[in-house]
Amino acid sequence: MYLIQKIKSNNIIKSLLICAFLFAAVFHAAHAAAEQNSVRLVISNVNNEVDSNYKNCVVVHKSYSLIATYWKSLDVLNQIKDPAYENGEGLQEAYQKLCDSMQIQAAEISNYILEEMTSTNKDIRALKMFSALYKSKAVYDRQPLYFVCTPIIKKVEYLLLNAPEKFKIDMLEISSVDDFEKQYFPGYGDADPQYYYRLGRELSSEITDSYWKEISTTHTQYDSVESEVSRDHLFAMYDDPDIDIMEQQGPYEKIIDGVPMQCYKVRFMVLATVTTVSKRKYDLNRVWFELLRNKYSILMPSKWEVCGKTYEMHEFYTGNEVILKQVK
Repeated sequence: MYLIQKIKSNNIIKSLLICAFLFAAVFHAAHAAAEQNSVRLVISNVNNEVDSNYKNCVVVHKSYSLIATYWKSLDVLNQIKDPAYENGEGLQEAYQKLCDSMQIQAAEISNYILEEMTSTNKDIRALKMFSALYKSKAVYDRQPLYFVCTPIIKKVEYLLLNAPEKFKIDMLEISSVDDFEKQYFPGYGDADPQYYYRLGRELSSEITDSYWKEISTTHTQYDSVESEVSRDHLFAMYDDPDIDIMEQQGPYEKIIDGVPMQCYKVRFMVLATVTTVSKRKYDLNRVWFELLRNKYSILMPSKWEVCGKTYEMHEFYTGNEVILKQVK
């Protein structure tokens, strides 16, 4: 089926045959370049909407991490399949770890969605956001998302058949599990054995958003810390016997989440375990890669060809942090 299975045999020939069979069941044929351009135009608005909610939605954040792990696993699996790749030591172990990681990540996403759906409030916002992400992706990008879809569909089917009174969510407007699948996960399970894929070279990177996150950090005993602090917190640090301020510069004004704030740059020594709450600035980057495809063949590997491009979303810490307060 479309699920990536475990490679258990140590025999290389058997492993290659297993991998070839898996690819035949997992991967959808790549669209022609013109078709892909057309599809991207249709779904571009959905992509932008999903990406803009990245920082606010744990489901989207974790889904992009799952997709990134999936591409890494394909890279390793392609090396296992390629007889020309000589350095094969540890590849199967690396592939297995990535598969296990995908299973864990997918379980976290599906469990979160199901908990929200079956809670007292019957919240389906997480489901809708994941569905929007799912619909915005081409078939080759959807493969790891099936790991998330499967337990959700099974749970919905079980509740509809065995406990419909616990699944009265008017906003879903479904009468059967088939309706649910078509509405939220159209094309679920689709695969075509003609081609398999991998990411090529990085093409470009663009910052799509910048934002601040509140972070709690524990500093250990006798730890030297350099950071920016708010004016109010600096005054509180003066009276703290566990903190020795060694240098300070300022004040100067800084805009944090749209609010002007007086800040200082300080270097201090923590004389005991101290937990601080700070705001850290992050950039959200859309990183574009070439999409390469290879025609399925058990006997001989064919030539990789560029068939389009795809992207990953990555969050990068900018190194910009302002400490707001201290928690004992």
